[in-house]
Amino acid sequence: MQEVRFFATIGEDQLIRPPSGTLIPGDKVEVVIRPVVANPPKPETDDPSMSDFDRMASTREYLLRFAAEAEQIASPLPSDMAENHDHYAHGKPLERATEEDPYASMRAMLLGLAAEAERIAPPMPSDLAMNHDHYGHGRIRP
Repeated sequence: MQEVRFFATIGEDQLIRPPSGTLIPGDKVEVVIRPVVANPPKPETDDPSMSDFDRMASTREYLLRFAAEAEQIASPLPSDMAENHDHYAHGKPLERATEEDPYASMRAMLLGLAAEAERIAPPMPSDLAMNHDHYGHGRIRP
């Protein structure tokens, strides 16, 4: 027989009612009542069969071992990897801010975004500002 596990609330009548749709076999069964603990204690053993305490323990252990192994064989990443990932991942030339202009890289990025927006956006009518209500909200032009 396969194990059936479910959570239930014991009512005032002291009856345990399984959730609807839970099939209980007609044979004799053993019922173990255990209170639900918000933060269960960690098992004192590394035995993977102690899954009642932490169902993700074996996965967590595997991932931690994998990460530790990867950390030992991987080359250290540059300290500016997040800022310059396009350079390291895709070969884009580095854009360094100069001391005279600390915002040079930000300006270059914004200009690049503006050029990309111009390339993909449909052309705007020359009277857009004057007739915003017409173009934006469908009102009749004055």
